[in-house]
Amino acid sequence: MGWLETYPHSVFASVILVDNKIMLWKVGEYTLHSGYRIDLSKCSYEEKEFVVNNDDEHNDVFEKLSKDWFRQWKMHEKHQGGTPFDDEPKIGDTINIGGHQLEIVSTLKKGS
Repeated sequence: MGWLETYPHSVFASVILVDNKIMLWKVGEYTLHSGYRIDLSKCSYEEKEFVVNNDDEHNDVFEKLSKDWFRQWKMHEKHQGGTPFDDEPKIGDTINIGGHQLEIVSTLKKGS
């Protein structure tokens, strides 16, 4: 039996921060700390453990809980990969468009 079929199990959200902004992030069985050598003189590291007891709780970590946890930080201008937030950016999120970091200050509705 593997990790996913064994309950309870832990799902970890982890983040490497530079200037208190997200440079790298991960959600899964292992943390970023286990896969990266982290020089804490140049960055900081945070992680959160979610103990789940069934498939619904497991999915909730990926779909909601970890995203809510990551929202306490903005994305670093030089972050690597996508964002840990919802696919739809929200006011206050920073997005990269054409190499420029832009902060969402308002949203438009379809048909506006």
